[in-house]
Amino acid sequence: MKISESRSVQGSTLYVTGEINDSTSSQLQNEIFRVARVSTNITLDFSEVVSINKSGTSVLHSGQRAVAPKRGRLLVQNANPAVKYEMHNEGLGRLLMF
Repeated sequence: MKISESRSVQGSTLYVTGEINDSTSSQLQNEIFRVARVSTNITLDFSEVVSINKSGTSVLHSGQRAVAPKRGRLLVQNANPAVKYEMHNEGLGRLLMF
């Protein structure tokens, strides 16, 4: 998995590439937490994410909790149908941007 970042006045965007699974989810969590220290709004661009499992969705729950105290938001955009399906199954549908 690869992650790159861009920042703007509205917040930060993390561009994620590859699979989010047991072996890569900690990398995503570290990046989300790092960005959450300096930005209240985080957008995850999943246009290049192939799949996500429960370990990955758990990271998204944690990321959401990390920005909540600052009244921030964690959002996912450009997710493929399989990733959207998994996120909906794990109660994360409200994070999806269309």
